[in-house]
Amino acid sequence: MSWELLLWLLALCALILPLVQLLRFLRADADLTLLWAEWQGRRPEWELTDMVVWVTGASSGIGEELAFQLSKLGVSLVLSARRAQELERVKRRCLD
Repeated sequence: MSWELLLWLLALCALILPLVQLLRFLRADADLTLLWAEWQGRRPEWELTDMVVWVTGASSGIGEELAFQLSKLGVSLVLSARRAQELERVKRRCLD
């Protein structure tokens, strides 16, 4: 293989790789920080396991789902909401 062909292939790869990464970023449902952490093999949520997280509005909606997801990771939770009965339901489900 000639050197000229090898240089053309390297230049082509140098152009295609950033284009693929840009398209991946544009289509991803995340920001650069999360994509960078994923690329390095780290998961940012693992850093929460030794912390206490306070979830407000935990009786329904996004707060409820956040509480469920964090409890799966083993994070210590403090839950707060206006509706005590709904909060008890979420608490029981998080402890299961």
